Amino acid sequence: MMLLAFLMLIPGVETKESPVKCEYADEKKVNECLQDCVSPVRCDSLSIDAVHASYSYMCGSGQPLFQKHAGCFAEVEAQKEYISCKIAATQAISEAQGAKSASTEAYLTEMCRAMDGYLRCSHPIILAKCGTDAWTLVSTVTRDSLGVTMPNCDMHAALF
Repeated sequence: MMLLAFLMLIPGVETKESPVKCEYADEKKVNECLQDCVSPVRCDSLSIDAVHASYSYMCGSGQPLFQKHAGCFAEVEAQKEYISCKIAATQAISEAQGAKSASTEAYLTEMCRAMDGYLRCSHPIILAKCGTDAWTLVSTVTRDSLGVTMPNCDMHAALF
């Protein structure tokens, strides 16, 4: 399910203090997995935290909603309008990567801007094709995930 998987994890950016940071190889394992199969990793990882934040709702109390709308999300992903949103977001994320070397703050600002643009673009498409409940699922997962990876990123206007 690529639509919700697009809600990004931001490897390499730690927002809280932790005793032992994950090495690159461990972060890569987490990012490739994107599900609750990270038990071999024994360190503090922003990516693991984001996976749990994103998927704890979707695989828990939000699971019936996810199952109800999964097929519709797949249909949305094939629509030309949505693909345009995804391409624009991918370009914005690439540009944000360029800001990463300058400062983490600039990188996070650009990533926040990229997510805002993606959500504003995809919101009417998902709403029209899949309905209000589907957008509620996307909003909840986005809020949970970004609350971990980019807590200062205000997505309220784009989500509602």
